[in-house]
Formats: sequence, structure tokens, C-alpha cells
Amino acid sequence: MSDRGSGGPTIVLVLAGAVLSLVLVATWAYPATRTIRNNDYGGSIKAYSARVAHHNKQGDRVEIRAPICNSACTMYLGSDNLCVSRRTRFGFHGPQSATKGLVLLPSQRAKAVSILAAHYPQQLKRWFMAGPVNQVEPVWLTGSTLIDRYSFSEC
Repeated sequence: MSDRGSGGPTIVLVLAGAVLSLVLVATWAYPATRTIRNNDYGGSIKAYSARVAHHNKQGDRVEIRAPICNSACTMYLGSDNLCVSRRTRFGFHGPQSATKGLVLLPSQRAKAVSILAAHYPQQLKRWFMAGPVNQVEPVWLTGSTLIDRYSFSEC
């Protein structure tokens, strides 16, 4: 008997293609979760702003579960799909130069403050602008405070 016309290899290829398509669609259709589990002490305001924008554009969920989220890490609080752990400590302070001891020019500082504050919901922004924005050392809030006082979602 001949194998011709049975479609054996063709059917296998079509099925493999269909399965691959379903996997790709499933992967593409669901946003990723970015979980911050390790202490994050911050860094470049510009870099964190770009990360938050990327996660928001992709529809990613951001979960802050680390013991410490300090400085620019707090910009993740501007994520559209966010939850925070009650145990996380969030450190807020005014913008500083990456070079220790170097003072920002007033125009640089104003721009940095604007970028930072834009990542906080209105009520938290008011609190930040009333005090921590002028601090060099962090002013700490717990995740519990953000959840209870500022209505952030709990992880």
C-alpha cells in the first residue's frame, strides 16, 4: 500500500503550527508581572521613568514585595497596574546628583522634582511636595500606610 495522499506529515506540520500559534497568542495576549522582591535602593530618575512607562505601555502588573523600595524605586508607585506589600518600606527624598556631594542646578532640580512627582498619585504627591522633596535623607512610609491612607492595592 502507498502512503501517498494520507497527509500524515502534512497533518503533523499543520497541527504543530496551530499549537505554536496558540502559544504565541497566549503569550502575547497576557501582560507580564514585574515583581520587585529584592531591596531596591533606586538610581536614575530617567531610567526608572522609562521602566514605568514601558510597564504601563505593556499593561504589565508591578508587584512591590521587597523589604525596601527607596528613592527612584518609589516611581513604580505610578504604575497603572500595581500592588504593594504591607511590609515594604518606601523611602522618599528630594532629587540628588548621581555624583555624591555634587549639587544639582536649580533648573536640573526642578526638572527632576517634576518627573518624580508626576509618578505619584495626587494625594501622595501633595505629601511628597510638602516635605520629603526637600530632604536629603529618606522619609519612610510603610506599604500599610500606602494601602490604608493612600488607597494603594495590597499584594
